[in-house]
Amino acid sequence: MKRIHSGYAAQAGFYFFCILFLTIGGCGGGGGGSSATNTTPPYIQANLTSFPTGAVLPGFATPTTNSYVTVQILNKLGGTQVSNAAVSVNGVALDYNTQFADYEGPLTVSAGDTVQLTVALNGSTYTVAATQVASYPAIGAPLANANWANGSSNLLSWSAPLIGPANTSYAIGVFGSNASLVWPANGKAQILPTSTTSYSIGAGNLAPGNGWVFAAQTYSVSIANADPSSSMQFIGANYQPITITATPPVTNTPAATLSSISITPSSTVISTGQTLQFNATGTYSDASTHDLNAQVT
Repeated sequence: MKRIHSGYAAQAGFYFFCILFLTIGGCGGGGGGSSATNTTPPYIQANLTSFPTGAVLPGFATPTTNSYVTVQILNKLGGTQVSNAAVSVNGVALDYNTQFADYEGPLTVSAGDTVQLTVALNGSTYTVAATQVASYPAIGAPLANANWANGSSNLLSWSAPLIGPANTSYAIGVFGSNASLVWPANGKAQILPTSTTSYSIGAGNLAPGNGWVFAAQTYSVSIANADPSSSMQFIGANYQPITITATPPVTNTPAATLSSISITPSSTVISTGQTLQFNATGTYSDASTHDLNAQVT
């Protein structure tokens, strides 16, 4: 069995999964591994995220891969994370990462590829096989390196020609210059139905600097014979780099006031019974002029 060693993109890959879907253990720190031998079915949460080949988020996977997988296993009887399982995806064995208390590593998976997860633990084997999403959302707006103003209304739009199973949804978000999720503010991606293909992002916590916005199509499948709440999440994502700019200061300009009124013609002579249209023009404190005919008699 081929083995891959995590490390190059362990933090980037794991963090991306965490902001999409909270996994066991709270994401971002190991809670101590367990070599439990009880026979209670474990809770298993697996996530596979892929970017299109050649358009992979910088630092997300190794230079020759486009996907990252993470698997966390919880001993439901003792409430501890399991570190003695044998975990593989498509025959590739994953190493246990003590920092994040998960099994993880980079892979190469294309849209629509079949993926099989196998977890062997205490003489039992838990497997799930499904396909990666058939298409990754193509971001139409913003354009690459577009300027997004903090606090303003910024449009994110996307399309996905092929939609997955009935439980498929979209996930969107914005990462800032420090590689942390700056929108939504709750630290998790915004989940949307597949009927939605655009979203106006105007949160005021987009710190100035370089960042990127992402859109992903995702769905989950259950894992047979494991704890009933176990699942594997399939995520196909695209991203676009953006530059976040500071919100311009708001200046309160006082309203212009009427300074003078001029009447034209200024003098004239008319015969008895004739009429003549006079025009009133107002001059304001900001030097602008406006027709006042409708306001004077």
